[in-house]
Amino acid sequence: MKVCTGLSNKKRIGVALSTGSARALAHIGVLKVLDKEGIKIDVISGTSFGGLIAGMYASGMKPDEIEEKFLKITKSKLFSIFRPAPKRSGFIDKKRLEKLVREFVKDVDISELKIPFGVPCVDVMTGEKVVIDKGSLIRAIMATMAYPIVFTPIEYDGRYLLDGGIIDPLPVDIARRLGAEIVIASMPFPGGNERLAKISENMLNSRVNEITHFLMVEKEINNCKNQKKSLNMAHIFMQLSSILENQSLLLQWQEHKPDILIVPDVKDLKPLEFYRARETILQGEKATRRAILSIKRIIEALG
Repeated sequence: MKVCTGLSNKKRIGVALSTGSARALAHIGVLKVLDKEGIKIDVISGTSFGGLIAGMYASGMKPDEIEEKFLKITKSKLFSIFRPAPKRSGFIDKKRLEKLVREFVKDVDISELKIPFGVPCVDVMTGEKVVIDKGSLIRAIMATMAYPIVFTPIEYDGRYLLDGGIIDPLPVDIARRLGAEIVIASMPFPGGNERLAKISENMLNSRVNEITHFLMVEKEINNCKNQKKSLNMAHIFMQLSSILENQSLLLQWQEHKPDILIVPDVKDLKPLEFYRARETILQGEKATRRAILSIKRIIEALG
């Protein structure tokens, strides 16, 4: 990756990519702009679908190549991936998840990747966070993507693991553990409900370290109090999962803040709309372009 003239970053730069299902595709836009601006990424971490994108990047794929892969996802292909085939421990068997992951990355040992890489998962038996930063890349990505109830747990090193989004939705801590001294985080969480708006406000309050710069896009917050919507099991489960992720994010934030946070505007995107990749990636690009001058200043100041 080229280094931009005049941008001297002596410290190791890490990128942390959040969970987010289809919204996580905005991470690709973030990586595209960082690449074009010559910002060298030394380590990368990711959670859930953010972990998949992080793994693709760590394996040496350029952001444009990653984008090309996701632009091929259609509604029919999406249905074939998420078509329910109930098992005792999940609606979708791990074999189908493995087939999906293999379409995006090759199964190499993590030690062979171009840059250090790690993902969080949760041990379904103990509730402990498990960080995978060695062994099979395919297995690591499968484990961090194994969304509870949807996918069956992934066995790894004697443990049964599920999606890390519940316990570590924005893995800034893992990026630092891998050696990053400056962390750029991408978090395309929707701003379409009051709960997330309040959490964002708490994260961005005056307690934030002065050296930490948060680059947020403006969001329109919809007031849902007066909207009458029928609730089904899937909606309730997704809401509960979001609440757990938000609470985990607040706990993580107390100790592990990024130096730069980019929040692409994905409020109109639903979790499984992967076929809207082009416009989602564009939102990541827009948010990063708006922030790029500040990002460079921060790298210079901290480097």
